[in-house]
Amino acid sequence: MEKHFQKQSFSFSIAITEQKTVRPHSSTAELSWDLSRSRLFDPSFFRIWIILKGRGRVTTQSGTFEIMENHAYFMPPNSIISTDLYGEMEQYYIDFFQSPNEVPMDQLYEFRHWTNIENVELLLTLARSLSTIYKNDDEISTLKISSTLTTILSYFIVQPSSVYRKFNKVIEYISHHYNQPLSLTYLANLCDYSPEYFSNKFKLLFGVSPQKFIINKRLTQAKILLMSTNKSIREIGKKIGYPDQMHFSKLFSKENNLSPSAYRKKYSREEGILYP
Repeated sequence: MEKHFQKQSFSFSIAITEQKTVRPHSSTAELSWDLSRSRLFDPSFFRIWIILKGRGRVTTQSGTFEIMENHAYFMPPNSIISTDLYGEMEQYYIDFFQSPNEVPMDQLYEFRHWTNIENVELLLTLARSLSTIYKNDDEISTLKISSTLTTILSYFIVQPSSVYRKFNKVIEYISHHYNQPLSLTYLANLCDYSPEYFSNKFKLLFGVSPQKFIINKRLTQAKILLMSTNKSIREIGKKIGYPDQMHFSKLFSKENNLSPSAYRKKYSREEGILYP
């Protein structure tokens, strides 16, 4: 399965990767592992944790499980509900996102949350190799980032997803046309379904309606542009399919509990450095 996965081309950008020690009740927000208190813990990123020391617990949409020392973990976007520590924890982590122009990899493949303990040393070496290049914008660094992350992710793969194969054509179309008006009828026709059946089946499989999926896709791209470019709020809204700046700002604020400008201030890059 790993060979099959690595034939697939994915593009990734890293928001932040570093080794740090976190504590259950730290008075410093950025050192806390508490989802509700950490200033730089944005659950809309993919996240890989490599636990060097300590134990904890994570509750996700699929259940609650233990986080253990010398193990590595993979979390899809928006899957983490809460975190809890049993004591001090030392971890190496990578927060990253996939290019919005691609079919989401977690729709093409089924992933496990953790990998075998014998893989951890190799994964840690690969993860640390990203720390020196993830702030670079040159083509070679971008290629190295994507290839290294693809290799790391291959260790979490279970199998290609059979559940979503019927909808791959739709997901791919949305990925390339998310910033354009998208008709529910047109999307349903791609699967040879009626709009009502398509909408119900889509929500059952993906957990959100087609309309909500498109909104999420647009706002993910907006986050990327807010973090990594100097484009105005109006330009970003227009680029992702919302030419009305007021409508875009209102929708972004509703979905993220932050206005676009506040999100940019919190997560933007300055000279390649992510700062709160």
